[in-house]
Amino acid sequence: LGSKMIKKTNEIGIAIETKHSASFPREYKIEIDGQIVNVIAMQWVLQQLVKEGQTVKIKGSIREQNGTEFISLEDYDDIIIASKNN
Repeated sequence: LGSKMIKKTNEIGIAIETKHSASFPREYKIEIDGQIVNVIAMQWVLQQLVKEGQTVKIKGSIREQNGTEFISLEDYDDIIIASKNN
């Protein structure tokens, strides 16, 4: 990915923008603790899994590239999914 892996993470946030979740790579903008974080996925099955405004659970890797952190869904068990309380 051309980026530095920082750590594995589990997060809960709000889907702010999902319009690029069907393109490649899949990109979701998620608000986590008041910050907007890009969540990037390369797998086909991770397209359009959540809608804007939904509370989501994320399991992935925090990575850094050119001073910007993002969450990468790169392992077979990484996921972004709508929380059951939606």
